[in-house]
Amino acid sequence: MVIWLSKYAHVSLNPAGAQIITNLIQIIYVSQPFGFDEPTLAGILLDARRCNKRDGVTGALVCRHDIYLQLLEGPEVPVRAAYARISQDDRHVGVKN
Repeated sequence: MVIWLSKYAHVSLNPAGAQIITNLIQIIYVSQPFGFDEPTLAGILLDARRCNKRDGVTGALVCRHDIYLQLLEGPEVPVRAAYARISQDDRHVGVKN
């Protein structure tokens, strides 16, 4: 379930000093772990780090035995794609698009 969606513009400078404006979004959602244990969590983190680096997405994941709370942030298309991929992952339940 998405509990927060925010859009904003990020301004940065390229190497030549010109401004770059990027439209970013944040999605925060919660879900319930399915089979929560150390190997499962290690797999989730490994997949997240690999995909997020590839796609230019950042975020944070809070894990407990009964809940995952995650923030995804970055350019809109990759963040929405990451959320769609995550929502189909069978290592948790209760995520709704």
